[in-house]
Amino acid sequence: MRLTIARALGLTVLLALVTGVSVAGASPKFASTQTIQFPSGNLVVTFDEGGQKRFESVDYRLAATVEATSCTTVNGETQCVAVLSQPSADATGLFPNDKGRVTGSLALSSGADGGTICSCVTHVDYSGITLTNLTSGHVYRLEQISGDNP
Repeated sequence: MRLTIARALGLTVLLALVTGVSVAGASPKFASTQTIQFPSGNLVVTFDEGGQKRFESVDYRLAATVEATSCTTVNGETQCVAVLSQPSADATGLFPNDKGRVTGSLALSSGADGGTICSCVTHVDYSGITLTNLTSGHVYRLEQISGDNP
């Protein structure tokens, strides 16, 4: 009985070590960060994608739905206007490094002009954000992001 438990325990430890090594040695295939820049309310997405060594160059498209609110003062009254748009931006000819990783950054315009009190966007919501690798066809769905002008 003791020998069977020892073998089972040994096999379990071995499997845990092998799994731990393979997970620890793996690097993420895709990573991104999203920020909203004020006063414009523009969205900036920086990304890093692995596994692109088989391509000479890689093209990307960033797209989203954005609702941007800007305010104006008319005769002492503040009036706010929301603009809904679906901007997109492309990055072409990004080259994988020797390990097959591609890094880049794309920006989307909020589409709002701002007002006379603050020629800036006061609030912005980005949803349905996608980053598409046009070369491989892979679509990454990013989390929605909102922000208020400080």
